[in-house]
Amino acid sequence: MNLDETIFYKDHKIAIHDLGAHIVELNFSEFMIDYSYGYQPITPDMTCDDFAVVTNTIDDEIHIVEIYNHETGEVYWNDKTEWTANDETLVNSLLMYGDLN
Repeated sequence: MNLDETIFYKDHKIAIHDLGAHIVELNFSEFMIDYSYGYQPITPDMTCDDFAVVTNTIDDEIHIVEIYNHETGEVYWNDKTEWTANDETLVNSLLMYGDLN
């Protein structure tokens, strides 16, 4: 398995293309709050500073394996067999606009 990791700081801008023809940019922390099932900080002070996006390249295609807190190891999102609309938006946005390794 050929795993790579890309680190995103909480204020890194990521584009979202889920509002029809409009593209919106969010801070990565806001992006994770809105689109991941596992990242729900109780207060803004408890936000993750560095998110690690783990990818695997299969037949020249990048697949997102998981997203976790780079400092603590807590997993906020991982690949699964059934995806929600939020999962689709999260993965598509990262693949299109995340400049993944």
